[in-house]
Formats: sequence, C-alpha cells, structure tokens
Amino acid sequence: MPSRWVVAALAVVLAAGYYGDPTASSSRRPSSSSRGGRERKGPVLSFDLNKTIERSANAIKAQDYDRAAKLAGRAAAESPGSWQAWLQLGLAKRLGGGAAEVEVAAAAFERAAELNGELPEVHTHLAAALACTPNLHGARKAAFRSLALQPSSVSKREPPRALL
Repeated sequence: MPSRWVVAALAVVLAAGYYGDPTASSSRRPSSSSRGGRERKGPVLSFDLNKTIERSANAIKAQDYDRAAKLAGRAAAESPGSWQAWLQLGLAKRLGGGAAEVEVAAAAFERAAELNGELPEVHTHLAAALACTPNLHGARKAAFRSLALQPSSVSKREPPRALL
C-alpha cells in the first residue's frame, strides 16, 4: 500500500494533467467562480481515452515525458478504471521523473495491476519501479508475479561461467 504522501503526490500529478491541459472538457472543471471569475472561452472538446493514451505514448517515444505525464494524468482522471491510463502514467513518470518520481510511478503501476493483474508487463514495470525504492520485498513479489504470468520469458540456458 503506498504511503499517504505518494497518494497525495499522485493526486497532484493527476490534477496538474487534468487542469493543465487546455483541451480538457470544461464540464468537469470547477465553476468560474471557484477559478477567480475567469470564464473559459472556446469550444468544449470531448474526451477520447484511446486517442489520449496514444498521444501520451507518442510523447514518450519523442522523449517529451512532461507532456506524456500530463496526457496520461488526464486519461487517468477522466477514466480512473482504465489500467492503460495508469500504466501510461507510470511509464511517463518513471522514464521522465527519475528518482524523484519513482514513488508516483510505482503507485500508478500498482493501480494498473489492481485493475488488470493478468498482464505480465504491468508487474514487470511495477517490479522495476519498486526496485528503486526501499520496498524490495514488493519488487520481488511483482517480479515473481510477472514470471508466473509469462513463464516462457524465463531463459532455460546455462548461466555464464563467471556467475557460477
């Protein structure tokens, strides 16, 4: 279970992505009175989860991790039941945030694993993120879960002699 500050940090990341993206639907934003009386002008664009996740993946490929995190954060805020959105958020935070964002990335991967625990990739990413935290037991558990879900990924060849 992530600590309270990790959950709070994840909420801040989601809010930043949600409120920071100008294409976000104004129907889910606070009223103009709670935003200092400024009314948002322009068309209200609908939210498309798959396109947002695809745009986030493209931002990761372009190594624009801040944009990827904002897009994935918006996707997770709009569709909290989407394991793809949480996985994408974890990837963006892990790749772009370094050590400072590893706890947030791990929390996102944990949420993705809760929503779809049958994908070995989710557990692999979770194990890699947790390995950079004091939670090595959790990292080991996630790694073994990933191997259990995809046993064909385990090599059956002999280890190098230098390791014997």
